[in-house]
Amino acid sequence: MNNEQRGVALLIVLMLLALMAALAADMTISFHGQLHRTRQV
Repeated sequence: MNNEQRGVALLIVLMLLALMAALAADMTISFHGQLHRTRQV
């Protein structure tokens, strides 16, 4: 694997990690929102 391929692979991995982190944050926020709503009932 040459340097250019390694750079592209690294970029893809970083993008996937960022996507997974965004999804996890979104799930956490919506979960907290649901907890807040159920407590108000």
